[in-house]
Amino acid sequence: MQAGLCRNKGKAHFPGRRMRTGSGESGFSLVEILIAMTILSIGLLGMAALTVGIIQGNEQSQEVTTASTLAADRLEDAARQGYTGLPTTNTVQTENYGSIAGFPNYKRETTITVDSPIVNVKTLVVRVFWNNNARSVSMNTMITR
Repeated sequence: MQAGLCRNKGKAHFPGRRMRTGSGESGFSLVEILIAMTILSIGLLGMAALTVGIIQGNEQSQEVTTASTLAADRLEDAARQGYTGLPTTNTVQTENYGSIAGFPNYKRETTITVDSPIVNVKTLVVRVFWNNNARSVSMNTMITR
């Protein structure tokens, strides 16, 4: 007997496929194909929605990372200036949208509070905004004399 053939009048037999005995034809019915296509379509639509959600999450993560980096950069600049290089009175410095080089979609606000929480300590709070102030990141530090 040849490989792949059974004793069914010399016709090939493939395991897992149904054989119809009435007409001698084998294959899947139209209903089976439609059901399989429906299941496949539902799965693909679910994957498409998941992909959109992942892309949006990546964009938000990038925005938060950029804002955090801008805040940390400002705190590092203040640390380099030291206690005496910072303003001697309570100050709010605002860098509006479009004024931060390379980051036109972000606004940075630095609040410097002198002698807070104790004498000879300056508290810096840096807030970075984006999406027209709808989102923000805040970082703070204290610099002593």
